[in-house]
Amino acid sequence: IENLGHLLEEMYQEQIFKRKIALKTLHSQINPHFLYNTLDSISWMVETGRREEAGELLESLSTIFRVTLSGGRDIIEIGEELDHAENYLRVQRIRYQDKLDYVINIDDELKKYEIVKITLQPIIENAIYHGIKPKPNGRGTVVIVGHRVDPDHLKLSVIDDGVGMSQEKLFALQASLTQPHFNLETEGKGYSLMNINSRIKLYFGPNYGLTYSSEEGVGTRVDIFLPVTRAEEGTKE
Repeated sequence: IENLGHLLEEMYQEQIFKRKIALKTLHSQINPHFLYNTLDSISWMVETGRREEAGELLESLSTIFRVTLSGGRDIIEIGEELDHAENYLRVQRIRYQDKLDYVINIDDELKKYEIVKITLQPIIENAIYHGIKPKPNGRGTVVIVGHRVDPDHLKLSVIDDGVGMSQEKLFALQASLTQPHFNLETEGKGYSLMNINSRIKLYFGPNYGLTYSSEEGVGTRVDIFLPVTRAEEGTKE
């Protein structure tokens, strides 16, 4: 009975943690600077007669927030997550026309499977702001690819050709991702990545999550490992 009581308490605390981390994620995605800058760009486009581009930007922005809310769901289809990511990339490409390109190449089969909401966008944001934006010359590209690794597992990857990071920074980042949880009050560098990694492990298990590889001056790759689970059924095939 005592062991059962401890188990129930652990399950209860885990559910509380899931809700807190989902709320923290939502708050982090409603970024006032991103929203202000995007609305400012829309206003400027309307004033300068670029109404078609302004309409495209506004449509993308509305889709970003629609998926962010997702009717309160924490788990959505990969197809929905890709829509959210692509609309975010569209907004950023319009804002950084001379700096950013993107490519998305995901097997259609993967789009029906589950992913934790708002997994791709923070990784893409890191790729843009810490990888591509600091490049001294030329454009940068964010590539999103994905495929089924085996019958039970799939992998999504976010790859950039930005400035990359030193091996020291890479090892520190990889070490932080091995932590089972993190302090919800912690802010700053690495917070979003730890958030994503913790949410994936909470919902799908310790064998899933993020892995990083990077080379200074070449770029960075983030691999996201997930189970093959249908969103509508909640069960593995």
